[in-house]
Amino acid sequence: LINIEKENDTKCQEIILENIVDFKNSKTNNSNFTKAFINKHKGNIPVYGASKFENEVGYGYVEDNLNGIRYFNNCLTWNIDGSYAVFYRKGRFSLSEKVIPLNLFDKYNENICLDYLKYAIMLSSELSKFDFNNKGGKGRFKKIRVNIPVKPNGDFDLEKQIEIADKYKQIDEIKQKLIEKIENLISISVIL
Repeated sequence: LINIEKENDTKCQEIILENIVDFKNSKTNNSNFTKAFINKHKGNIPVYGASKFENEVGYGYVEDNLNGIRYFNNCLTWNIDGSYAVFYRKGRFSLSEKVIPLNLFDKYNENICLDYLKYAIMLSSELSKFDFNNKGGKGRFKKIRVNIPVKPNGDFDLEKQIEIADKYKQIDEIKQKLIEKIENLISISVIL
């Protein structure tokens, strides 16, 4: 049993993403960064596309430190097309043109938990308005509002964010195990 109900003693502050995410410096690669280019410059840096699967490296692996190619480290990413998903990518990676890195302003790096922020964005009711005909580009995405736990003095409560994010991770793990069990059950065939 995992309880993520809003606790009476937890106060939250509603924040617009553009106030904590540096969208001006959240630039991705351009349309010249294709699978063909990556295949010519194979390396060990994963390149993520706009997949709905967090760990799918759909574009392959590219060399590190190529001129004109953007690389990222430990940040959230946002799929601007296809599956509108937010992922927390750890380590060094690169992105297709359909995925935007979400880098926090420096002053928030120590007091906002990226795992928490990922879930807060995905739970935002505004996110559900994006679809194939109503694309969630950077201009619209940066206006999303999220709730972040705060201490009584108004500072962001990092401990509470981590606690809540851990509960969501547990739920995701349980869901994944259930999916695997269902897939195993579906694959069973009975021969009479």
